[in-house]
Amino acid sequence: MYHHALDLGGLVLPDFVRWKTTISLKGLGNMTPLVNIEPWFRTNSFNNFQRIRYEVGMRYKFNDRASFLIMYRREASLNLDPVINDNHYVINFTYNLP
Repeated sequence: MYHHALDLGGLVLPDFVRWKTTISLKGLGNMTPLVNIEPWFRTNSFNNFQRIRYEVGMRYKFNDRASFLIMYRREASLNLDPVINDNHYVINFTYNLP
């Protein structure tokens, strides 16, 4: 995915190429455990990796339209000073309209 930010008012915002890889296990009934890794490669003449996300979570599928996701995300900066490390907890309910 290409993450493009608009530069407004003289502020140059970072642009990234992001690649999310997901590993999941099927066959556990309605529950699907998953692990993701997502490196962020910064463009804007920087041309290096500046962020990486590690995620572990569980998706529960109620039916063909509704699901629930709970996930822990660890986000770390790379090649930046000062180093920034964040912990995120993600809860997501999805319902697809017919």
